[in-house]
Amino acid sequence: MIASSGGQQRVLEAVQACRKDAALGWYLLLDGVLNPVSHFLLFFSFLHISKTNATVIFETWPLFGMLGTTLLMRAHFESLSKRSLVLGIVALLGLALVVWAGQSPEATTSDGSNFTLGTVAAAGAAIAMAMSVAVHVKARMIIGTLPQMRKAALTTNVLTKAITALIFIGVALVWQPWPEIAQIDPRLWLFILLNGAFIVSIGSITYSEALAIGGRSDVILLWYLTPLLAVIWLWLLGLGDITETLVLGGLFIISANVLLHARADDGPAYVAVFLTLCVAGTVIHLMPALPLRNFLPSTSLIELISLPLGIFGILTGFVLGRKFARQQEQEEAILDIVPRLSSDEMPYLEKTLRAERQSDIDLHFAHLYRSAHERTPDLAVALRRLRVKLGRSVSHGELIVLWALSIMTTLSVVFFRPNGMIGDMIVLLTVTSMTYLVMLMTVQSSPNLVEVSRRIADPMAAPMRSRIWDRRIAVLTISIVFAAQIILAFERDGVVDLFSRL
Repeated sequence: MIASSGGQQRVLEAVQACRKDAALGWYLLLDGVLNPVSHFLLFFSFLHISKTNATVIFETWPLFGMLGTTLLMRAHFESLSKRSLVLGIVALLGLALVVWAGQSPEATTSDGSNFTLGTVAAAGAAIAMAMSVAVHVKARMIIGTLPQMRKAALTTNVLTKAITALIFIGVALVWQPWPEIAQIDPRLWLFILLNGAFIVSIGSITYSEALAIGGRSDVILLWYLTPLLAVIWLWLLGLGDITETLVLGGLFIISANVLLHARADDGPAYVAVFLTLCVAGTVIHLMPALPLRNFLPSTSLIELISLPLGIFGILTGFVLGRKFARQQEQEEAILDIVPRLSSDEMPYLEKTLRAERQSDIDLHFAHLYRSAHERTPDLAVALRRLRVKLGRSVSHGELIVLWALSIMTTLSVVFFRPNGMIGDMIVLLTVTSMTYLVMLMTVQSSPNLVEVSRRIADPMAAPMRSRIWDRRIAVLTISIVFAAQIILAFERDGVVDLFSRL
């Protein structure tokens, strides 16, 4: 396909474009150089630190990649949200568990002695890989704009791989590794060609194309599925085992990617439930319960948590009642304001409603008030009423008390839980419920009010995107995560012997 006249013509057009646009040439050159440099640093780090540590450090590159692609191509990608960063960290935790599960005890140490050098090399490999992905996507987007350019992804990949091949040829001529190359088994050469010519190339093409045609750089987080799928392939081929730690790491990675794409709820409390469920499940499976009688001989777990839970429940009832009442008052104020605003003033209102910090609320509201308060006296009154209702409905003192009570209860339930599956269920239900309630009361912004304001501004607008399938997928995912935790509890307690059968 590349050797065809059409393929040669596309490559020549891209090369000619590099002469006119020096930036494109630099992007292709950087990609061709950074990719092999990244792998060289990774393999070099294996000489000084364990493969587990080096791999986990290297696989932080998707986080750097999200930042790099967003900064390099702001006009193409939407701004990176806190949600994406949090989910990236969640997936990274899962990756650490997956890599840890795949290491044998004798492989956790290295013969090298320079730990700092190995760590720096692995971190450099991660940064180089992230930069390589960013400049590759940038070059792909520029080549895609050339007149009558088809298969821009393939053309970009051919050019960057050609540069990388020239680098390797130059290194080989200087290093002269011919005796070592001659000793490579022919079957190994077959795997090398298969991996380089097909697997890596196809993965690179499809991966960069997904970033180029989409508007979200957080698609990079799908990369964290790679080690999980690799272990599953090895298991299917009879070359690896499914372990408890591997399942726990897989739950992190799958949950992060589901939450990234199935947006049943944009609130942080929703994301916190998944994160807490995964973290709590990992802790209770890796750390045995502590006997409470060793610390408080005459106290039971119920007596220990009954007082903080009671205070937490009473305070939560008052706070949530006040918060929901305040939101209803905000909706009534918006109903009076939106019909009187112009299309230029609506963005100020939406930014005000979406802001999380009080300083940002004040800033955006000031722009809105200066622009619209002189229009009618009723509008000025409605704006002042909305400004009062935008104040924090939960005081910082109340939040400190709520967080302190929830942390005390969570730690007590986790450390002093009853043994067995019942204790695990108590931990999972208690910790996730308290996390959701605390996060719900902590967050000040109300994204739902933005949708309400848009509906008031245009009652005949097209129906908004339904989230019914997002919700179904989210419910299914959280059910799978919870069920997997229970199955792991049965496995740990000897009720079932699932992994030996696998």
